[in-house]
Amino acid sequence: MSSAPEPVEQPQPIAKGILQRLSLSEIAALVVGFLYVSGYFINSIFVRNLGIPDTELLRLEYIKTGFTFALTLGFVYLPIGAFALTYKVRRSSGLPHLHAGAVGNSLNTSLFLAFPLFLAFFITRYEWEMTLPSPVFGLIKLKSASLTAVALSTIGTIIVPFLERQVDKRMPQGWRPPLFRFLVEPVRYGLLFASLYIILRSLAQVQWMGALVANGVYYFLVVVVFVTGLSAATLWVRLIHKIKGSWLVFSLIGFGVAVLYYLAITSYVFGVYIFIPANRGGRLPLTRAYLEVTGHETLFAEERVVGGVKVRGPVYIIEDHADSLFVASERMDRWLYEFVPVHSLRKENVPYVYVERIEDGFPRVASGTAAGSRPMTLFPEEFYQARRVFQYDYIYVDAFFLLIWLVLLIRNKEYKALIFGAVISPIIYLIDAYIWWNSFAGPAHPPGTHIREYWIGGVQVPRPQGAYLWPKFGADFMMTISYALYAFPWLYIVFRNLRKGTLFSKEVLKYTVVWVAAWFMVPLLSILFGIDDTPVQAVRYMNSQFTGWIINLCIGYGLLAIIYRKNLTRVAYLLGIGALGAFIMEVPLYVFGIRPTGILFIIFEGFFLLNQGVPYLFLTVDKVIPAVQRKLHPSAAGSP
Repeated sequence: MSSAPEPVEQPQPIAKGILQRLSLSEIAALVVGFLYVSGYFINSIFVRNLGIPDTELLRLEYIKTGFTFALTLGFVYLPIGAFALTYKVRRSSGLPHLHAGAVGNSLNTSLFLAFPLFLAFFITRYEWEMTLPSPVFGLIKLKSASLTAVALSTIGTIIVPFLERQVDKRMPQGWRPPLFRFLVEPVRYGLLFASLYIILRSLAQVQWMGALVANGVYYFLVVVVFVTGLSAATLWVRLIHKIKGSWLVFSLIGFGVAVLYYLAITSYVFGVYIFIPANRGGRLPLTRAYLEVTGHETLFAEERVVGGVKVRGPVYIIEDHADSLFVASERMDRWLYEFVPVHSLRKENVPYVYVERIEDGFPRVASGTAAGSRPMTLFPEEFYQARRVFQYDYIYVDAFFLLIWLVLLIRNKEYKALIFGAVISPIIYLIDAYIWWNSFAGPAHPPGTHIREYWIGGVQVPRPQGAYLWPKFGADFMMTISYALYAFPWLYIVFRNLRKGTLFSKEVLKYTVVWVAAWFMVPLLSILFGIDDTPVQAVRYMNSQFTGWIINLCIGYGLLAIIYRKNLTRVAYLLGIGALGAFIMEVPLYVFGIRPTGILFIIFEGFFLLNQGVPYLFLTVDKVIPAVQRKLHPSAAGSP
């Protein structure tokens, strides 16, 4: 009689086994060690770039520097962790609208935690008390705008989940879906978008914010790759830990993680470290000093008397070693953009140092900066002034081809596509001709400059328009309503074919070719036939818009990636569809000189312009409209 085989002990994952063998104090020591080494590494790279030698090895401040660096990694981990936790909780509780609620809750939670953390990192009293050049919803100070945004995100994070659980618990079963659809979700996302709008509009008016985005975008991208790579490495280790001889793979994983860690450290030093105030683990000077210097008085021009002692400066202390002071005094207004020259002074030659707090925002805000001056920005200058230069008869020719386009749609009974475009076109008109026309362009431009400006016949269109009311309306109609009646019926037709699996059909090709031909013919005929050669120049100042564009695109396609996670090819197709539609509009303008800009702007505009709305419009066509149709007509097929 054979005995039953003894169960084979399964090996534990390596990471889990190591953690189980470590005590709490040993884990704490590893964490502190990581923070210390990271802080030392960051400080060493920074001071060496300034030519400061011999970084001191023993300094507790390195822990603070490493801790700040580690917290910045949380800006990427936070939305991922918030979504994973929210999704797990909602799935176990059985709340309706699983995906919509999980996305909304996680975004509100991320905003609720990340924005105060951002303020704690970067905002000093100067910015906190700053008066906004363009008030946001009547909020005239950054402080009031920030507190309002935090309050809204707090309601979205705490109150709305409590509300939805009360609805789910106390309301009859038949009432729950409509209450969630028409009350809970609109409130959740309304609070999210309102707080996000306030944050973006207010922060865009901080003078150095563009430089932070320009420098920090590389660190952000590296961190995204680092977080993704670290997560992938963890999963890989869990999969291969049972395989014999896998130590070579572990070496490869370790090398990859080390490379990503190095890239994260270096991009942090060059992109973010210099923006964070010195008392919060960064390198931004918060004080200026005046020195009593013996033997080197001519190095510093300004002289002051403090308590009967003659001191010179101002200087900014960069490093304080046991025997030397390393100070900067020249070109400090370029602190954010270049490595400034540094003086090394022996402490024996500096018997007295007078230190005072910087109250004017310097060096992130240059002293005496004139209103309308531009700091270094993320994109070339042409990106911030999207111009169209054309003759007024362009509008007439465009209207003629628009009529042909509409007749083609009606003849082919594309009534739903027409309605789709007709509903969206007033929204586009409202944004461009009213909101942008009446919104200030921000502190990077002279006072009184609005996001949308027109020059007709060489004269800037005034506010109110007076005699230019109808000429401006013609230009507005061409650039908003006409554009919408071309682009969005085409999008509807493409969406319909994408849903049916016939994206590359003859129908899509036919409407695409007609649209392309019309938009090439309009500028050509406007040039050939001089019906009205009145020059028109339209400018869209984009300083306050780019951040919102980028974030909106990330949110939209992130939402698509979650909802269509089992069909990511569809998400990629939608990104390509949005880019194609924008290029159909931008390339003819560029070819005929109507868009006087470089090719980089055309690529950027092509990628972002229509893709601002494509995710939400496709969800409307693919999810919202069929759901409404099923509700109103249960026996209908539900195809939009």
